[in-house]
Amino acid sequence: MLYSTEMMRKAMSLARHAYSDRIDRKGRSLFLLACARAEKMKTEKETVIALLKMTMEETNLTLNEVKQAGFEDAIINALPSGQSAKKCYVKSTLENLTA
Repeated sequence: MLYSTEMMRKAMSLARHAYSDRIDRKGRSLFLLACARAEKMKTEKETVIALLKMTMEETNLTLNEVKQAGFEDAIINALPSGQSAKKCYVKSTLENLTA
């Protein structure tokens, strides 16, 4: 479920900006795909974390940018730091390709 709160609006704004030039093979924004996946979470915090984590894995969004946006420590601490976000994405992508 996507929530209409300040925290969710901030996460969506960061994700929308980060995905601004990213489209799939059919020309659809990858931002919408990230929102659809995050929407499956049960709580607002889980939804925000999922959206930010996916955005960090698939775009150039950094943990520092998320911190600068003013998210609470619980959100920041749940996100991967540095290049680990990219490594998680590459690992999961490779696992999906070989499954």
